[in-house]
Amino acid sequence: MAAASTYPRRPTVRLPAYHYARPAAYFITICTHQRALLERPDHAAAVLVAWEDLPRHYAHVSLDQFVVLPNHVHGIVLLADADMARIREYIAVNPERWGADGENPAGRPDASERTFWAAHPAARRPGGRV
Repeated sequence: MAAASTYPRRPTVRLPAYHYARPAAYFITICTHQRALLERPDHAAAVLVAWEDLPRHYAHVSLDQFVVLPNHVHGIVLLADADMARIREYIAVNPERWGADGENPAGRPDASERTFWAAHPAARRPGGRV
């Protein structure tokens, strides 16, 4: 049997009927086991690497702010639905592959699309903003 915690038990803030797998932004806190301190810099670095690796394992996950503290981490995780993840991927890679794009009836960008891409080169990169 596990020893009783010396830390006070907080009441849950989770909504009882809410389905936490649905698309939304979630603020998360993850504590270390028994609230042990991350005393070595390589421990904090390993946590950061694991955090940044999440979207490579889960296509529907995007990450926002994140901070590593001595015995816990805080972060914001954004969950998209499967269709949204597919659409985002399509948008991110499509400008480089216009000729192979079966959903583009002309198979190449028209004049207005070429003008847009010339004016907004950052939008060609994954995560780029217009």
